[in-house]
Amino acid sequence: MNKIKTVFKEIVKLLRLYKKYYAYSTLPIKNNKIIFWSFRGKAYSCNPKYITKYFIDNGLIKHYDIVWAFINPDSYKFLENKGIRVIEYLSEDFVKELSTSHFIITNTRMGFELYKRKTQIYIQTWHGTMALKSIEADAKTHLNSYYIMNAKNDSKKTDVIISGCKMASCIIKKSFWYSGEIMECGNPRNDLFFLTGRAKSIIYNKYCIDKEKQIILYAPTFRSTGDTTVYNLDYERVLTVMKKRFGHEYVLMF
Repeated sequence: MNKIKTVFKEIVKLLRLYKKYYAYSTLPIKNNKIIFWSFRGKAYSCNPKYITKYFIDNGLIKHYDIVWAFINPDSYKFLENKGIRVIEYLSEDFVKELSTSHFIITNTRMGFELYKRKTQIYIQTWHGTMALKSIEADAKTHLNSYYIMNAKNDSKKTDVIISGCKMASCIIKKSFWYSGEIMECGNPRNDLFFLTGRAKSIIYNKYCIDKEKQIILYAPTFRSTGDTTVYNLDYERVLTVMKKRFGHEYVLMF
């Protein structure tokens, strides 16, 4: 009975949202408006953040109407000083801004509750590099039917998916139920590793690492239980093998 009530509530919520979309679907789309959100409005983070940062750092923001949506918008009012409009995720304002934006940029699936007009351009940045684990269709035996339906629906809406490398592009083609354009341009959130040595210097100084050593970063994927035992490696062996193979002294960061 509780499951039926939950499904019924979700249907009612969807119908209310679609009623709002219908009300705003006749409004003109603003060509220079871009709406962003990350992890369904949870944070100013990941690839959408660093695309926005590029606009700010290169003086492009004055040419665009940039909107960011958050579950707790009051926590992100500081962005308004940078020329960004901040709204509440899934609010009526959100529906209006989403319905009138030319570009939609996020890093997770849009979901059935979010409607996209035909002339809008939806850019999916995703939130991982996808190279070292099974994902989407490759992991479908572990995914529930609702997730798969939602993923397929989202892929139909998507106009462009960005990719970090050729391997990621192959995974997208094979696993994302997607046959559209793939922009193999790198992951925006990783640009800072290549554009400057400042980030590297900060890490070396903060952790008192010998400047002669190379850093290996071991950053396994998130697990909701917080249990990291599954990730245990023979770290000494890793360091020994890397030194033998590449001839450098290394420090491994977990």
